[in-house]
Amino acid sequence: MAGPMRVSVLLLALLVAAAVVADAQAKEEPKRGKTVKKQLKMEPEVEADGPEVELSVGWLNGRWLTTKAGRRVAAFTAVPYAKPPVGDLRFQAPVPAEAWTGARDSPPLQDVPVCMQHENAATTQGMTRSEDCLYLNVFTPKPSNGTQDGTALPVLVWLHGGALGSFNEGGSGAYGPEYLLDRELVLVTLNYRVGALGFLSTGDAAASGNWGLKDQQLALRWVREHIAALGGDPDKVTLMGHAAGAVSTHCHLMARSSGGLFHRAVSMGGSALTAGLPQSGAAARRLALRLGAKLGCRDAVGEASTAKQSAELLSCLRDKPARDLVAHESELRDEGLCPLVTWGPVVEGGEHYEGQVVVPFLDMHPIDTITSGLALDVPWLAGLNINEGGLWAAAIQGSKQLEAIDANLNVMAPVCFGFNDTARPEDLPEIMQEIREFYFGANNLTRENIYDLSNMFTDGVVLSSLDEAMRLHAAYLPATAPAFLYLLSHRGQHSAAEAYAQRLGVVHGDELFHLFPMGVDQDAADAGASKKFIDLLLNFAITGNPTPPGDERYTFPWKPVESEELEFIEFSQNGRLLKGRGLLGHRAHFWSALALSERNVQNMEASVRFTRVRDEF
Repeated sequence: MAGPMRVSVLLLALLVAAAVVADAQAKEEPKRGKTVKKQLKMEPEVEADGPEVELSVGWLNGRWLTTKAGRRVAAFTAVPYAKPPVGDLRFQAPVPAEAWTGARDSPPLQDVPVCMQHENAATTQGMTRSEDCLYLNVFTPKPSNGTQDGTALPVLVWLHGGALGSFNEGGSGAYGPEYLLDRELVLVTLNYRVGALGFLSTGDAAASGNWGLKDQQLALRWVREHIAALGGDPDKVTLMGHAAGAVSTHCHLMARSSGGLFHRAVSMGGSALTAGLPQSGAAARRLALRLGAKLGCRDAVGEASTAKQSAELLSCLRDKPARDLVAHESELRDEGLCPLVTWGPVVEGGEHYEGQVVVPFLDMHPIDTITSGLALDVPWLAGLNINEGGLWAAAIQGSKQLEAIDANLNVMAPVCFGFNDTARPEDLPEIMQEIREFYFGANNLTRENIYDLSNMFTDGVVLSSLDEAMRLHAAYLPATAPAFLYLLSHRGQHSAAEAYAQRLGVVHGDELFHLFPMGVDQDAADAGASKKFIDLLLNFAITGNPTPPGDERYTFPWKPVESEELEFIEFSQNGRLLKGRGLLGHRAHFWSALALSERNVQNMEASVRFTRVRDEF
């Protein structure tokens, strides 16, 4: 047993090589206001004599920015929505920020501190890291108390993702308004706690977890209270995220405490069911205890009672520098945890909560929330890129890496795709035989079939869970909460996989180049595709329908998903729109028919295979 597990440790370390450096040391927490320039992103053109606005909590001094099309918009950055989550507030729900005297200035976006994470985090290179990070940024074309023409604008709240879909890094600094604010909307971006600082849970009321999700929720409450003074409509808020942000967005649909804070939801490349999510309280507790052991919290991992053990663990962890917690997160991943999500959403309920008072964010599994009729009645638009898994596959193209994965796929895949704890142990050998045969046949894994590896990651991480989530949404939510599904296959000039030797199609993260500059310029084809993509999203944000009736740009409507036939729109090359049924049908059906959990076993007879039908707009 020790041999295979040791090999799996090495394999999983290889898989996160692009995102995690085991010896990464986070920077010292800076004092409030101390900044470091980001090297890979430039601030849009800035005008002097910035805008000012008065909120109920104080005055804001903004900055004028110029979008790609030359439009002048106001930027209010580094606005605190919560008290710094330090000291006793570490591993606690966020507390609303206090009012301030005088006026708060708005630093350049890249100078806004991001939450603590490892120094080599791919998405936040060159930025200041701090526990004092709970800030949001507002970009608006109407920076006034009560807009001049009386028309409030729809609001888009953006939740960032992390490296390779994890909750271990990310920040708002990479996401500026240059493309989106050429439209009539208000954009809000925000930081939320990530890694152990954002998601550690003891599996009981001592530290129930989901701190990052609760940060997001408090930011939404801030938007609800203050966005009207910044030109936005608090009754027309769309919550949108990518990767970990997409998972978060879908989790908010499961959180009754988020009800009324947003009115549309968009998930790009993830859902609340993504590969092994959410964690159980027991699994999260084991992870917290392992972190405590790594940090020398010896008294906290003894044979004490659960309540006492939790209290001792938290006391010890709150005394540790944040940089130490971040450094040891990487070591936990190297010890065999899935490279996609170490820390993430957790179900806040179970036997250890009995008799204890806790205000949960997620009090049951999302599937149970949906089937019990408790999910929020909110329209949802979600989708994926056709080669999502190409980003993970591109990171492990070395021949020795491929040989190691090929030899140990039976150990690696259940961990990476989140069914090692849900499938019955006696079913695992047959499941893995079916997966190997489906993607590789009788062939060994080599560079010649790297696209098959990419497809396996696409399907196991994103497609299978999104397919299930869409079916559940369509089957159990009312017609007032339609679900719209898309597939992005437009291959643009730039890609999230540019750092690797081979680009494997339209990979995880490539949709971001349609929404944000990402430090590069668009060619004419990408600019046209970007405009169409944003138009569809804005239609959805305004009306709840990406192709509203009467819009002459579309010859037939983008139909919502139905429970027995997954209708979707493919956003293909140069922004051409195709309609289809059964998203990557045979591959999605393959995963739904696997005995990955008790739920799969019970529902396999109801699985339906759909063929893909394409018609052009």
